[in-house]
Parts: sequence; C-alpha cells; structure tokens
Amino acid sequence: MNFSRYWPNVQKRWAGNGIVIGWSPYKGGQETDSKTVADMIVLQHSPYKCVGRTGSQKLMTYERNRGDFSFVPKGVDQYVRTEESGELLYIALDPSIRKQFITELNPSLAFDAPLVNGRALARYDELSSLLMDFLLSDGFGGNLRGEALAALVMSTVMKQFDDKLITTTKHHLAPHKLKLVISFIDEHTDQNISVDMLANLVGVSKFHFTRMFKLETGLSPYQYVLRHRIKKAQNLLVNSKTDLAIIALDAGFSSQSHMSEAFSKVMGVTPGYYRRTIQS
Repeated sequence: MNFSRYWPNVQKRWAGNGIVIGWSPYKGGQETDSKTVADMIVLQHSPYKCVGRTGSQKLMTYERNRGDFSFVPKGVDQYVRTEESGELLYIALDPSIRKQFITELNPSLAFDAPLVNGRALARYDELSSLLMDFLLSDGFGGNLRGEALAALVMSTVMKQFDDKLITTTKHHLAPHKLKLVISFIDEHTDQNISVDMLANLVGVSKFHFTRMFKLETGLSPYQYVLRHRIKKAQNLLVNSKTDLAIIALDAGFSSQSHMSEAFSKVMGVTPGYYRRTIQS
C-alpha cells in the first residue's frame, strides 16, 4: 500500500499483514487527487473543512468534527483540498480483510460503498488514544497489537450500522479451544506468536478470534501474550543470574530494550530494578 501520493505528510505509520495504521497532519491548501489505495477508514482527529468529491460526486464543500469518520473502498477516485490545518488517523485494509470481517458479523450489512457524510465514531477519544499510543511507540507490540486495534475500530464502525452485531453466543470460544490456545502460548512464549497462528488453532479468522479471546479472558491476544512474557521474565529475573539481554530473548521479547519498555509499563519499574529489589 503506497501512501506517498494519497497522504504526503504521514508522520507515523505501522504496516503488517494487509493492515496499515497511520497518523497524518495536513496543512490548509493541501490537495490530493488519486484513487484510494486500500479500503480506508479515516478518523478525523481535529475539526476539518475541505472542498472535495468522492467517486462520481460533484465538487462540494463540507465540514467534519473531531471524532467523525468516513469509509471509502479501494480504487475509488477522490479529490480533497483542505481549507485549514489539522490531523487525522487512518486504518487501511486489504479488501479481503474487510469482506471477511463483514461475512462473520453480518453478511447482509451493506458496507461496500463510500460513507463520507460525516458520522461520529463511538468511543472516539478512547480509540484514538489507543491508536496514537501504538503509533508513537513505533508499533510496539507488532502484529498482535496492530491487528487487535484494527479489529476494534472496524467492529465499532460496523456496530454503528447494526446494533445487533457482536452480541450472539457464536462469538464465544469453547473451553477446550481456549485451553488449546493458552497451552500453545505457554509452550511458545519465546517465539514470534501471531494472531494468525492462534486463530488457525481454533479454525476461525484472526478478527473473529480477537473478539472471542477478549470476551473469554478480558484481554486482547496481545495483552495476554505480553503479560505471559513478563511473568516468565519475572521468574528468570528472580531465579537466575542470566544477563538481561538473554532473559529478554528467553521470555519472547525481541530485545532487551523491548523487554524493559514493556516491563516498565506493566510493573512500574525496570527489570534491573525489579531484580535488585527482589534479590536484596
């Protein structure tokens, strides 16, 4: 997905497995005229005035409030000239991911045409804060976290078009399947675990799995795996004299700095301080 023409001022961007999450400031008078390069959910992070058109629309002037969102499928012509400076967040999806998501939630839901009339996104402050934290941490948490955030935004958008979504028992994960997933995480903590791996274990898509797993555990797959790795790191810190860099790899972190950042966020202290305090 090439965004250099679509949004030339992208400041923070994460990409993985057919999903792109980004944050882009823009200036008044900025123009873009191109086809959308993916299925685009755009979240307006500040009030917005522009002149533009989507698809076969006539050129028009429109305004957006903070928290409004729009959706435009891949391959649609779009022209925008901003009237003032601001910033936006976006989630770009491969069309196959969006179609899969709709099929699981509500196949009858019409969600394949541009939605650009301006609509406030529920829980926008919470969702935008999660997205910005992810981007400003340079994608800390990788695919597990990025895919969970995309699923959360997509389900929130779709739920606003059908308030019966995501409420039926079919979204529960059977106890034996949950046990299978947790056992897999236990045995592969030191490896690169993806949502795809976990979803394949129970025979569902990664988006469906993410919702079911959180319903059963109260945590996203990313949060669960992260806490499991921190727990393993705690045990190694207390019961061994192994270097922190080795402990990080043994616990499944990509580096010592990655472990330190995650450990500090969850435990409130660095791994080194934790070890010194426990062993003193």
